[in-house]
Amino acid sequence: MTVLSEMNQISVFGVSSTPRPIDFESMRTYFLGMPASIVDNSYAATTQFYSNFSHRPGQIHMYKSPFPAANVFRRSEGVSTDTIYADTSAWGGFMCMQIFAGADSYFLSGHECRTDGEFCRILEDEIRCRGAPNLVVSDRAKAEISRKTEEVLRRYVIDAHQSEPYQQQQNPVERFVQDVKRYANYVHTYSGAPPESWVHIVHFVMYVMNRSARSTLNYRTPYEKLYGQTPDISIMTKFLFWEPVLVHNHVIHPLPTRYSCASLGLLILLVTQGVTKHIILNLDRSSIGRYLNALMNVCVKYMV
Repeated sequence: MTVLSEMNQISVFGVSSTPRPIDFESMRTYFLGMPASIVDNSYAATTQFYSNFSHRPGQIHMYKSPFPAANVFRRSEGVSTDTIYADTSAWGGFMCMQIFAGADSYFLSGHECRTDGEFCRILEDEIRCRGAPNLVVSDRAKAEISRKTEEVLRRYVIDAHQSEPYQQQQNPVERFVQDVKRYANYVHTYSGAPPESWVHIVHFVMYVMNRSARSTLNYRTPYEKLYGQTPDISIMTKFLFWEPVLVHNHVIHPLPTRYSCASLGLLILLVTQGVTKHIILNLDRSSIGRYLNALMNVCVKYMV
């Protein structure tokens, strides 16, 4: 039996088209021969040309997307956010960090900033890096309920809730902030890193927490819950935070040799901002250089 359904009335270049029924029986070829009922439910659960659709009459070239919310990765969960502050200015002049925590995945991410007034920019960076969430839960900070923030939420069709004053239990990220601070103090104590490195310490802590199994996720990791991929923790088992290493001095010896590696002593930091990378800090704290994994593998090969 042919299963039919009425299409929603649409308009192309401002001209309405006549609704036409869909013959799901004939569409089975495009769905690997699945039953017509599966095809019908697939149409109901998906969209067709949603992000490429325009209502503007006579428009041919789209210089600006008519549906920004459909052109970004949708993160199928809500997030809660809060700001942590430090009494020491980090490298780069950062005094605070905005923390985001996934409601279902428990994935943690952070964006350093100089003031909490940069929340609108940070929210756009979070959407750009990890997708647009369904909901943003925050306290009633002025930057988090500002007009610019509302425009970003409206543009990407994101709902927003705010906790009541002095009711921290209404914001789930508050519990994660406690864990991040406790682990950050632990890392700072055992590593002996200077106070200016607190931003890198927090990034390192969240990196490890996102790749640690949780009982609430059936002993899977937040990273896998969010991205659907099993993370690799090899780098976590090779280096600690603020670990002394010896790296080849390319200024004195352009080509690495077995005996030229120990000419420059550096310290290594393991952090992540979307990708795994190493940050090498000169011992005199005068320069910071970033090395990718491929370069670090060469350095480790010639370590003494």
